[in-house]
Amino acid sequence: MKRMLCCLLSLCLLCCLFPALADDAGVLSEGELSQWINQVLRESSTQQPMNTPVGEESLTQDGYAFLYDFATLYYDRPQLDATSILQAVTLTDESYAAPRGITLGTSQEALIRAFGWQNPMLIGDGTFATFYRLNELPRAAYWSWAQHDSAGEISRVQCAMHVQAGEDRYTDAGMIFELENGVVTDVRIYGLYDFITEAEVQSNLTAVMNVEAAGAGHSPTADGYVIRRDAPVFETADLTFSGITFPALDITALEKALGEQVNKTEKLTSGDEQIITAEWADAYLSGTAEDGMDVLSLFSSRLAGPRGVTVGQTLDEVIALFSADGKGRTDEQCALLYGDGVNAPFGTLETSGQDATLSYALQNGEENITLMLQFMDGMLQEWTLFTW
Repeated sequence: MKRMLCCLLSLCLLCCLFPALADDAGVLSEGELSQWINQVLRESSTQQPMNTPVGEESLTQDGYAFLYDFATLYYDRPQLDATSILQAVTLTDESYAAPRGITLGTSQEALIRAFGWQNPMLIGDGTFATFYRLNELPRAAYWSWAQHDSAGEISRVQCAMHVQAGEDRYTDAGMIFELENGVVTDVRIYGLYDFITEAEVQSNLTAVMNVEAAGAGHSPTADGYVIRRDAPVFETADLTFSGITFPALDITALEKALGEQVNKTEKLTSGDEQIITAEWADAYLSGTAEDGMDVLSLFSSRLAGPRGVTVGQTLDEVIALFSADGKGRTDEQCALLYGDGVNAPFGTLETSGQDATLSYALQNGEENITLMLQFMDGMLQEWTLFTW
């Protein structure tokens, strides 16, 4: 009876600490972790610990260790009763899976696919590489990073979550994976009853953000970071690429790269201007016979754009191709890379969650031309040139 009461109490505590909230960013969420912990509690409730009775020799920094055939569970006291609190878990069975199917023996590559899909190249400060960072304060914050050597071999990955549990009170829970020779050798779920302040949460987020900034050549500031790159600004010479010169209307050049268009229309306006549009499965063009193209969009890697930008590149790779003077205003959603952000020439970076838009504008005679690049989960999905 006490065994069941202990499990029920732990379940209630976990439900309070980790309410099931929607997770649309791919981070390790409180709902995902609590579901796994509930599974562990159910399985352990049907067994007797292998080290019963538990004595003071079993006390560790995580609590009193209760040994089971699949994991070690750490409680706040050496007796399992209605008031015992689960504080941490470590896996011992190579076949028992942690969240997202990670087991002892899982490869570094599989671990990156599970948590580090946004930064598989381990871009960071040379020691740490941020996997993700999601700031939803005051409700919650989530982050993950990997520690690695100069050869890119990971030694540790940490996934943390800080969920509001009261006034200036946040959970400090998560998962830590230890690796040796490219495989997972230890899986630990920690902090199931640990709490920190909002200031401590912000400090953690700043540390992770500074790793991101170092990897992208950014300089941290109080409000976020400004970006510095020594490459030239977006200029007229960049409008010639892959056998095409924008805005000259040259459908033939595009057909050489993309094949015959799927759909082409031509129509006259009331002013006898001939408007032409052409569509491919992965591209779109519109313009006039007189003035040339006014829009060119690419949705695949079959055609490289200005300075070789290609769908599938990372945000950091594209930013490195263009100038950023590090002098403009910046906040968490928008960074001014150069210029004033209104009058060409200028460069801006706008972010929304894991999505981002880079825009570079230049003056070309009496018109302005912008290269706009749209990213999802840190990867370039589409680039567009347009006149205005």
